[in-house]
Amino acid sequence: MKIGIEFDGMYWHSSCAGMADGHLLAKTMMCKSKGVSLVHVFEDEWDAKREQCKAMLKQIVSPSGVLDLSSACVKAISRSDAQRFFGKNSHDLFAKPSKHNFAVVNGSKMLSCISLSVFSGKVLVTSMCNSTSICTTSTYKMLMQFIESTFMPEHNVQVAQARVDNRWPIGNVMHELGFTELKQTMPSRWLIDIHAGWKRKCRGVNAKTLSQYG
Repeated sequence: MKIGIEFDGMYWHSSCAGMADGHLLAKTMMCKSKGVSLVHVFEDEWDAKREQCKAMLKQIVSPSGVLDLSSACVKAISRSDAQRFFGKNSHDLFAKPSKHNFAVVNGSKMLSCISLSVFSGKVLVTSMCNSTSICTTSTYKMLMQFIESTFMPEHNVQVAQARVDNRWPIGNVMHELGFTELKQTMPSRWLIDIHAGWKRKCRGVNAKTLSQYG
């Protein structure tokens, strides 16, 4: 599939500029139907998380393939450690830790992090990202294997769900890991006018709203 990259300015992609709430999703799906994977980079992401966005784009354009994880393992980490990792490595301005946080660790280096909640008999993946130095999805596969073989049995659940941002590779990764798409939703970050400038506001996605898609 071909790759397209679009930079979305906050004002010109808002309703105040005459854009409907679903125009980005419609454009993405139109491109997909023509064999083009369209990646949207939002202005506020680029301003606040430029290096993280560059790392994600590099993963799309030139993935490094297989990473040697023979000495790596999955460990439980603190909420504060997960928060620091997301702040340093995630392009998502709204990524945050949850009750259960795990990392793929190789020696003293944290390669990948995932945050989970257990709600209504389901394991919910609330946030997940790699270190910006990694251009492969093998760490995600390691985390998912841990969830399926260890975390789910420990919590007596048989279903895992995730909310993913299809603007980036993680959406395709979840399909590769065996997840089935339940529902496509409108973007959950609305554009709002704040006196300091145009920013996005999170709708407040949490375990409860995620579980409603089951």
